[in-house]
Amino acid sequence: MKTILLLVSIIIPLSAMAEELSFNKQDIKEFVNEMPFDFEQINKDSEAYKTYLFKERDRIFQFVEIDKYPTPQERRWYYILNAVDVGMTIWALNNRDNIKEGNVFLSNNPSNRALISNKLLTIPIYQNMNQGQVVVMNHIIGVVVIHNMYVITRYD
Repeated sequence: MKTILLLVSIIIPLSAMAEELSFNKQDIKEFVNEMPFDFEQINKDSEAYKTYLFKERDRIFQFVEIDKYPTPQERRWYYILNAVDVGMTIWALNNRDNIKEGNVFLSNNPSNRALISNKLLTIPIYQNMNQGQVVVMNHIIGVVVIHNMYVITRYD
């Protein structure tokens, strides 16, 4: 009984507040149309954010001079392709009995920790690559991902 009274005493004021604060579609449209958007400032903020997010930072493991750094898109592809590669490998090794790891630095059936650690060890190598080398690595990793898909479907 106390629980019901407590719930009722909480729900009634909350429902009254919700009705009071609710807006219909027309109210929202009017609010947005009357809002003074400064599109020039929005574009400046967007560019500043992109510059901050994708600026070239000091590389902790860099020991080679780099003449031309990879673009933000090339760096993004590098990380995405590596993540897809390790994810597919982990999935395949955990879900297919006939599949073996092809990396010569790992055993035939390495642990997930070993696979992820192996990928993380490529970060110092990546940080010492110029733009052309990153582009080549992206193509190589793309071929590896396609080969992973072929092997997975072959043993499906």
